[in-house]
Amino acid sequence: MPELPEVQTVVDTLRPRLVGRTIHGVRLHRLDVLLPAGIDLPGELDGKSIVSIDRRGKRIIFLLDNGCRFYIHLGMTGRLTVGPRSSPTLPHTHLEWKVGPDTVAFRDPRRFGGIWWIGRDGAADAGD
Repeated sequence: MPELPEVQTVVDTLRPRLVGRTIHGVRLHRLDVLLPAGIDLPGELDGKSIVSIDRRGKRIIFLLDNGCRFYIHLGMTGRLTVGPRSSPTLPHTHLEWKVGPDTVAFRDPRRFGGIWWIGRDGAADAGD
C-alpha cells in the first residue's frame, strides 16, 4: 500500500501538470470503483477546470472550478499517471480523462482503491 510520502509524491507530480487545466473526454470504465453509486462522474467532470490537488491522509483530493470535489484513494495497487494522449489504455484502467495534451489514468488491478465523489458540501473524510 502506498505510504503517505508516496501519495504526497503523486500529488506533487500531478499539480504542475493538471492545476489550471480543463478536463475533457472523461471515460469511466468500471462503475464499481465509484462511490456513491449512481453519480454521473463523466458528466460532473467534463468541461471543469482543476483548481487544486491536495493530499489528506492517503486521499488525493481534486477541487474543481465549480466548487465540487472528488478524491482518489490508491488502495494497495492503484496508480494515478499522466501521459501523452497517444498512450494506449492499459489493462485495469478504471478512469481516464484528457487534460491539455495529456491523459490522466487511474489504474488499480486489485480494486482496493477507488474514486469518491464529494460534491460541494460533502466531507473529505466520508467514505473511507
